[in-house]
Amino acid sequence: MKFFFALLCFLLVVVSLGKYSHKDKAGNKEKIYQESDFVHLVGKKFVENSDQKELDETTFSSSDVPDGTRIVRPGVRITKDFRPERVNVFLNEEGVASSVQLG
Repeated sequence: MKFFFALLCFLLVVVSLGKYSHKDKAGNKEKIYQESDFVHLVGKKFVENSDQKELDETTFSSSDVPDGTRIVRPGVRITKDFRPERVNVFLNEEGVASSVQLG
């Protein structure tokens, strides 16, 4: 019985990973995010505090990702708490996005 309960819990967690229905401050339901929504960032260089005029198809800025997104640089420690609505963009040494994960 414990095995089936544990299996059910595991399956519920796995199914919920990868997408999340985010609510804004007013409680309105926003977009359901999936990692595939941000794959287009991989290979682009992160530009901090830029004007939209400076951006092109090879760059992105914080305005291109949802509020609360973590831009993670090499060697930076991050918390391991899981927040399904949070987008994590991992940069390489050159500041180029190498991967994107939810959580």
